[in-house]
Amino acid sequence: MTKKSLNSDMSLWRRADLLSESGTLDRPFQMRQFPVPKIVELSGDRLVWTSYLPGRGFVYRKAEKSPDLLLRFIKLADASPLKIRDFARRWGVLAICEHGLPVGHSKIFSASPLVESGCQPLKFNAEYSWEPLEKWQYFSRIARAMLNIAARLHQDRLGDPQDWLTIYESPGHVPQGSIGYERLLIKILVNDWLSMGNVRPVLEWAGESAFVAFDSDLFGILAHQLMLLISRSKGIGICSGCGEPYSPERRPRINQRNYCKQCGRRAACRDAKADQRRRERADRVLK
Repeated sequence: MTKKSLNSDMSLWRRADLLSESGTLDRPFQMRQFPVPKIVELSGDRLVWTSYLPGRGFVYRKAEKSPDLLLRFIKLADASPLKIRDFARRWGVLAICEHGLPVGHSKIFSASPLVESGCQPLKFNAEYSWEPLEKWQYFSRIARAMLNIAARLHQDRLGDPQDWLTIYESPGHVPQGSIGYERLLIKILVNDWLSMGNVRPVLEWAGESAFVAFDSDLFGILAHQLMLLISRSKGIGICSGCGEPYSPERRPRINQRNYCKQCGRRAACRDAKADQRRRERADRVLK
């Protein structure tokens, strides 16, 4: 992607109000950490990385405040293998399975006997998995095309046929319909990305604190960002008071409670007093 073409896209996204007030694609959401392989290397046209081995294949890195991750990913559409490798070393891998899709499109990994194991990343050997570099460029191109189409639709204009061709790869599948029909297609595509990324609220329990987060892998984060951008949402969090989703003004702090404007300080004081009573009861028991 040339600087000129990127500037053209950014201008389109800005006119459609997809950029934040600071001029980025980043949107805050309630995420604590993400998994990154301990080792990521190049092998020809592949990325090779340490598999999901208990306790040693991956590390969990704290989510940064404003990584503008989606824009960084979009820039990989025609990037060199080294740049893709460096990105994966910092942010994680796509975890491509035998179907050429992220493993989240199937049933997820689980320790529960109630959940069947689904797709697995492609195996390089007993300790390493791999994925084609081409898939990075493929999904990067599609993410860019989806944003471009959505930006035009927000301005009541049909998507550029070239962007649709990027997504469907066949002239016969390029939609020839209305704005309403193209909006339906983009909605379906974004929801497909959310499914492949296994994006959903999850329960986290660290010490005495149980809270809701959207911890995910790289593809899930990208899908989440696409959803927020195309819906022109400021962000998403789960209120610790009422349990309802809300749009935070800044990235919610993880490992502590977060509140919507309606619950606010009153709910925070109530929960703090409840915590204090529990600590006092625990102290009496220990004495």
